Amino acid sequence: MKKTIVLIGVYFVFASITAQVVNYTDVAVIVNTNSPESVEIGNYFKAQREIPDINMVKIQCSTDERVDSAGLFSIVRQVGDYLVNNGIDQSINYLVTTKGIPLIFEGANCDSFPENLKCSAIDSELTLLINHEDQIGKSNGITNPYFDNMDYTFSQSKYNIYLVTRLDAYTVDDVKSLIDRSGPELKVDKKDAQFIFDLAYASDTNAISPLVQVMERGNDLVNSKGWNSVYSPENDIFITDEQHVLGYFSYIYQPSNKNLDYQWLNGSFAFQGIGETAFTFLKEENTYNDLILANLIEEGVCGAAGTVVPYFLSQGTVWPEILFDRQTYGIDLISETNPYFNLAESYFQALKVTSSSHIIVGDPKTSIVLDGFCGDSTIVLKPGATEGKDAAVWSKGVENHGDRESLTAYTWTYNGDLALKRSFLAFDFSSIPEGANITSAKLSLFYNPSDPVESFHYHFGENDLLIQRVTSEWDEHTIVWDNQPATTTEQQVILPPSTDSTQDYLNIDVTEMVIDMINPSTANNGFMIRMVDEINYYKSVLFASSDHTDATLHPEMTICWTLNPASANETEEPELSFEVYPNPNRGSFQIRIPGDESADYKISIFNSTGQRITNYSFGNKQIRLSEKGIFIIIVSDESGNYSAKKIIVL
Repeated sequence: MKKTIVLIGVYFVFASITAQVVNYTDVAVIVNTNSPESVEIGNYFKAQREIPDINMVKIQCSTDERVDSAGLFSIVRQVGDYLVNNGIDQSINYLVTTKGIPLIFEGANCDSFPENLKCSAIDSELTLLINHEDQIGKSNGITNPYFDNMDYTFSQSKYNIYLVTRLDAYTVDDVKSLIDRSGPELKVDKKDAQFIFDLAYASDTNAISPLVQVMERGNDLVNSKGWNSVYSPENDIFITDEQHVLGYFSYIYQPSNKNLDYQWLNGSFAFQGIGETAFTFLKEENTYNDLILANLIEEGVCGAAGTVVPYFLSQGTVWPEILFDRQTYGIDLISETNPYFNLAESYFQALKVTSSSHIIVGDPKTSIVLDGFCGDSTIVLKPGATEGKDAAVWSKGVENHGDRESLTAYTWTYNGDLALKRSFLAFDFSSIPEGANITSAKLSLFYNPSDPVESFHYHFGENDLLIQRVTSEWDEHTIVWDNQPATTTEQQVILPPSTDSTQDYLNIDVTEMVIDMINPSTANNGFMIRMVDEINYYKSVLFASSDHTDATLHPEMTICWTLNPASANETEEPELSFEVYPNPNRGSFQIRIPGDESADYKISIFNSTGQRITNYSFGNKQIRLSEKGIFIIIVSDESGNYSAKKIIVL
């Protein structure tokens, strides 16, 4: 059986959710053996991430946070010699420093803006290790070769720099907690997550305008990708007490005795600009109790960036529209490989210079994926009026309700007698490949706010809901109460009473019933929806049917599956093949179809939500797209064979 892609309903989404193999064999951890804290943190991180023994770089240096040039070059020499002498200088991509490793190279008075003499972060200097050692400790930073190039396959050999992050906080326990809540592929629920953009306590009003412009670009970016945000460009407003924070970007002049009091999500990133927001990780050194990076880590953020000395906006800032684009890049992809940027890659993509004042705290390979992915492939069925079928039946009538806008279940009275309504619903599962192992099936029913016929305009009463699998055939245009199909109590689902009179019922787990439905021996006859208690009066639910004028309210089924190895092997070769290049691109790319290129082919383009794209041009095998994002290109031939490829437009 060759692979054929079938598009049904409103949208059809393929998502690769096989966990990537993420290891730490290219991560080296730098430990100061003069610091018990450094040793403890290094050993903990090694154990938690299974870091090879050879990747533990043990040095001896000062435990002070600030060192002069002699201290800097002693660290550089020891780390560089270890990597080279152990033959891992080319295989290591990430360096991780630990609490107890000096923080700041102080070539001048670093509490004021440096001019000719160098003040920088030790970590930032270590990015130049081996490849650019002649630039270490110089008076100016150097251009970051990894800045804003959309390459999610970083390697030190390719860019000639190391990506350096730090494991540091006020206490060792804080660092361990940071490690515990970090790591690759942390699940995030997009509905709840939000980004905060705050400009507060900026003392120089002349500098506010460019800061606002920078923050606005970041806010526009996350909004364009469908994320929630709170944006405050006013310097007299300080945003506190926020929940589900995934991203935080602020230009805040280190307010004293202030807390954010955020509830941070695992995988959250932050940047604090203006002032030396990373000038210390020692509580006793923060004499004015300023709000700095260490406070954010103590509170629960997973990754944070700041500066160890004052900086100039054009060089030292992290650009939010790049940082948050990379942080969230991989989680909505329709792709075979689901690539993404990790924490180190995201921050370094957003920094113009290195060998500078910036510092990045966190596990370098922390990354996020969208919660809800559940198999090798995911299909979302949202039928219109002509796909699938649904209808309601009424115990006091003989008319058919197959074209009504509502699916209703109730126990009521009619002329003093008991009156019942039930609804029936079925999806077309023919697009699920033969041999698929269903891992998850979720049914969503949406409240109908505008039924023109039904007298019950809301959910009402103690309306416990029962969903059963239908075991015999039915026709939505002829079904009535007296000929309604049979059902089974096997795998039935009981839902508790509604908590709101207009609530949607989302992600109802009907996995076991769907498994039975795709089994040829039991057949797919859909679901019946009714009240659990059909004896006592005055309870109801009201959902939109597939005939509702608003397609977004139509019933929805999300099914995830994996393929048996035999089935997967059978589906490796598509019936039709083509190439897309370049990929990624900036909106202009070509399609190459091997073989008879004179044949007629149909091209369809879908965005990451499965919506068909129509505003593109095609001529001489060249396609031009005005939108940015992740798209699926579907090519079909005259015989009805399909094949699909992912395209990334930057």
